[in-house]
Amino acid sequence: VSALCACLGHARYPQSRCLGLRLLPAFCVHISSVRTVVDAVVPVVLRLSSDPDPAVRCAAILCLTDILKMLPGDPSATWGSRASSAESKGSFGDFDLDLFPSYVFPELNPRLNDPSEEVRVAYACALAKIAAAAVGFHRARARAAARVGGQDAAAAAHKQAEEAAQSTAALAAENILRRGSAREKRGLIADISPLMVALGDQRVDDQVLRATVPPLNDPDWQLRAEVLRRYVGVSVYVGHVGIREIVLPCVVGALQDASDTVVFEAVRAAKALAELRLLRDTRTLTQTAKAIGPLLCHPSVSLRQISAEFLHAVGEAINPATAYTCLCPLLTPFLLPGRPLFELSRRALRAALRPPLSPEALEGTVSAAMTTINTKGKKAAKLEAMRVLARHGVTGEFQSTMASFLVEAARKRTFTV
Repeated sequence: VSALCACLGHARYPQSRCLGLRLLPAFCVHISSVRTVVDAVVPVVLRLSSDPDPAVRCAAILCLTDILKMLPGDPSATWGSRASSAESKGSFGDFDLDLFPSYVFPELNPRLNDPSEEVRVAYACALAKIAAAAVGFHRARARAAARVGGQDAAAAAHKQAEEAAQSTAALAAENILRRGSAREKRGLIADISPLMVALGDQRVDDQVLRATVPPLNDPDWQLRAEVLRRYVGVSVYVGHVGIREIVLPCVVGALQDASDTVVFEAVRAAKALAELRLLRDTRTLTQTAKAIGPLLCHPSVSLRQISAEFLHAVGEAINPATAYTCLCPLLTPFLLPGRPLFELSRRALRAALRPPLSPEALEGTVSAAMTTINTKGKKAAKLEAMRVLARHGVTGEFQSTMASFLVEAARKRTFTV
C-alpha cells in the first residue's frame, strides 16, 4: 500500500492514477491499522481529488467513498482481515475527531464548483455515502467512549464532530439541490433517503426537504420523475407533517405535468402513501382521489391502470361505508351512465369506467385552452375546451369535469400527451 500511494503521487498518465485509485480500496481491506489508513492513504486520495484531470478527480471521489465506508467506528474493531494488538485495546486520540468536519469535507467541498460536470455529479452521488460514513463513525466512537470510564470528554467531542459533519453535508446537499445541474440533482436524489437518515430530523426539516421542491419545476423530466420516485422513502422518514405540508402538494401538483412518466410517478407515489397508511384522514384521501380521477380516462393505458390501483388502495385504507358515501360520488363523471359504483375493487372500476379520451381530443383541448387562456382568461378557456371536447363526442358532466382539469393543465403549461 505504501508503494502504491507513493507511485500515485508521481504517476505520469491519468490512466495510471485512475487504475491505482481503483486498486486502493481492495488493498486497504488487508491493512490492520485504522491510523495507517487515515494518516497515509486518505491524504493521498484527497490530494488526487484536486488532480488536473477530471477522470482522476472522479476516481478519487469513488475511491474515498469505498474506503470511508469500511472505516470502523469502534476503536477496538479491526480494519481488515488482520488484527492489530495495538489498536484492539481501544484508544480515543485526537486524530479521528477532525477527520470528517475539518479534513474530508473541506477537501471535497470545492468539488461542488468543479469546472467538470462529471466531477460534480460524482460528488453528488457520493455525498450520502460519505455523510453516512461520517455520522456512523463518530456516533460509534462516542458510544464506545461513553462505555469507558473517564472518557466523557471524548464522547462529547465526537458528538460535536458528528454535528459538524452533519451541518457540512446538509449545506452541500442544499447547495446541490438549489444550484446544481439536473444530473447533479439526480445523483443526489437517488440516495436522498439514506442522506436524510444521516443528517437527522432538524436539518432535514430546515434545509433538505424544502430544497427538493424546486427540482420539480426543472425542465428535465427525468429529474422531476426521480424526485417523485424517491418521495415515498422520504415520506416514511419525515412523517405526517412533512407529507401534509410538502410531499402531498408536490405529488398532486405533478398530476398535470408535461411528461406521462412524471404523472405516472406522481400517482404511484400517492398509491404507495395510501398503502402505507401515511395519508391519515378521509378528507385528504378523497381530495387526492378527486385530483387523480380525470386520469382514469387518460389515453395512456399505464396512467389509467395506476390511477385505478390508487383508488383501490384508497378503498382498502377506509371503510366501505365511507368509500361509498364520500368517494364514489366523486368518480361519477368518469363512470358509464347507469353503472353506479358500489365498491373500489379493480374489477368494479374496470367494468364501470367510461372509454378513455382519444389522444387527438386531449391534445386539441389542451392546445386550444393554452391559446385562449393567454388572451381571454380562464373562464373563456374552459368554454373553448368544452367546445373542443364536444366536437369529439364528450358531453355532460364528464365534459365539464375534463374541461376544468385540462384548463388547469393548460394554465400551468405543463400538460401534454
